[in-house]
Amino acid sequence: MTRPPSTPSNERTGRRNVRDIDALKKRGPERWVYVGGGSTLCPAWQNGADHAGNPYDPVGFRFGLHGDLEFKGVTDVSSFTSGDVAWTMPTEYVPENDLVVATYVLDSGTLKKARYEISSSTGDVTLVVEVSTSAGAATTAIDLRNPSTNVYFVGDPFSGFTLGLWRMLPGLASTIFGTVLLPDTFTEVAIRLVLSSSTAATGDVRMGVSTMSLSDGDSPGGTMVAETSQTISVTGNVLFARFPATGGIGSSPVAGDILVVQIGRDGTNGADTLAVDLRLWGAWLEVS
Repeated sequence: MTRPPSTPSNERTGRRNVRDIDALKKRGPERWVYVGGGSTLCPAWQNGADHAGNPYDPVGFRFGLHGDLEFKGVTDVSSFTSGDVAWTMPTEYVPENDLVVATYVLDSGTLKKARYEISSSTGDVTLVVEVSTSAGAATTAIDLRNPSTNVYFVGDPFSGFTLGLWRMLPGLASTIFGTVLLPDTFTEVAIRLVLSSSTAATGDVRMGVSTMSLSDGDSPGGTMVAETSQTISVTGNVLFARFPATGGIGSSPVAGDILVVQIGRDGTNGADTLAVDLRLWGAWLEVS
């Protein structure tokens, strides 16, 4: 593993005057104060000039040469909830203004970007793990330009604009397929559909999503893995639906794979009561 750099905040704390800073320059930066005790949520402060860590130093902070509050080290957050208060700074280190300090954390063996949010009023240090927004992260549109059954594409006029949307017919089994490239790294993948009734009519639709993951060199074809079908109440307003409702898809996707996605409306199901077309605005890959 590559050892990450220290992460100085480069922010003035407001707790050091010119005389203090001059004194610091003469004797060098203050000693690191380490967060120890086996838990970021229950710190035990440890003072020292050096602290051997394996493979990384634990989190430490100090006043630098210019009175800046500096941080270094990596916290293991495998059992930590992002957004929790990690610890409260000792009074003498509480900044005069709120600070946001970039850092790194170790999450189940993966090094991730994060930030410390330090409150000037309480001294609380909140640790927030950042979600990557690199290729494929957050949401990525699924390409639905593929053969379909009982589904057609139409330019739908709205107040002030017109969009091309897919429509799934009532009373029939409607199916459309799409593909999307999975990102190089992810924790969990789900499918988000955006739906609405094609008119002001309201009713329930019985929706299903199935997926299949294809790796480099795989022979095309195989078994689609179905998520639990959902009965969704729709109106003329836009509605987001997630498959599965919680967790990730069941087809065990692998980073970098092509994901084949099947979206279906079972208009023959007794639970499907919407008597008009269902608008499918699109489908997106939701990645965390």
